[in-house]
Amino acid sequence: MKNFDVKAHWDRRYAECDAVYGREPNAFFRAFLSSRPPGTMLLPADGEGRNGVHAARCGWNVQSFDASSEGVKKSHQWAENAGLERTDTAGSLQAEVAQAKSYSTREQFDVLGLFYFHQQDESRRRFHARCTDWLRPGGLLVLEGFGPGQLTHDSGGPSDLAMLFTEKMLREDFSALEIVAIGTFEVELDEGPFHQGTAEVVRLIARQKPPA
Repeated sequence: MKNFDVKAHWDRRYAECDAVYGREPNAFFRAFLSSRPPGTMLLPADGEGRNGVHAARCGWNVQSFDASSEGVKKSHQWAENAGLERTDTAGSLQAEVAQAKSYSTREQFDVLGLFYFHQQDESRRRFHARCTDWLRPGGLLVLEGFGPGQLTHDSGGPSDLAMLFTEKMLREDFSALEIVAIGTFEVELDEGPFHQGTAEVVRLIARQKPPA
């Protein structure tokens, strides 16, 4: 894994496939947004922008980033096709090319969404701690990713057990936040060619606590 080139891998995948995970947003994310008024949002590792474009169309001011320049290029194109602005006005999407370990912003957001962003242990813990700092008081983290039971399914995800989420892992990573909801579920994925079929997922909603 030390020699794995993340950018090259995702550049190649996004270049070879029109919509790797489909053009529709993640179902959990769509349901999460349906009952909330728009605000500001950060979407790390948003790939081709399916979630960011959807949120912007719902009136959210979205910032996103991804390590893949091919993914971000598609994100810009999909946003343009949807008639969205790349400004700081409501209903906008600003996407940039950046590695998770190097992305930096002093802004705090109303919502931070993490969807199938799996990393090795040390990188994951460091990044999740940074995500906590990007939430304003009362801001919400929403996350979905594969659980350990995914190793028995062929619907996508890492083959490395250490990269899969457990409820215990996420409670520890986000111990500074108030857990609103967490659970492990068996779902049927229909997200482009790489997320198809029965899957085990872990879902989390957590809230940033007010200052002490």
